[in-house]
Amino acid sequence: MVNTSVLNIRSGPSTNYTALTQVKLGNKLQILEKNNGWYKVKLSNGIIGYGSIKYINVNNLISDNSVNIIGKKGQVKVRTSLNVRKGPSENYAVISRLRNNDIVDLLEKSNGWYKVKLSNESTGWASGDYISIYAGSNSQTESSTNNSSNISKAQAIVKTAHEQLGKPYVWVQKVQIVLTARV
Repeated sequence: MVNTSVLNIRSGPSTNYTALTQVKLGNKLQILEKNNGWYKVKLSNGIIGYGSIKYINVNNLISDNSVNIIGKKGQVKVRTSLNVRKGPSENYAVISRLRNNDIVDLLEKSNGWYKVKLSNESTGWASGDYISIYAGSNSQTESSTNNSSNISKAQAIVKTAHEQLGKPYVWVQKVQIVLTARV
């Protein structure tokens, strides 16, 4: 799935190759092979080209119903917002919304939908098409649903600081020497 606003799909595995087309955030790509920092991909319209690995999230778990997702975290990948519903389909009422890059706890999977735990401890269902399994460090995976990203970052910083308590450190004082020449 594309994780940037617009991704150039090129004729070869480098920025030296011409762009064949562009793919927008959230669009799915079929990955054919990996080549030195680039994925060879097939688009839904049949075009085959190359996209930078940096801008494509690989999410094998979405299509693998045998994988246990309980206890994992998911990262939302949408342009604006993702509806959270009472049940696992668009037929259920919207109870909340998630923003791009929000991190949520994954509780269950049903027919391509994830049951997610929100920051207020309530639960709901969101389409798995827009949630990637989060690969970040567990020590910094705060559920940022309905919180500003600055609050989540601050919580991660405080948590990291607490983890450092009691560890030895060395104080280093910087000294700046200014030389002047007299003529």
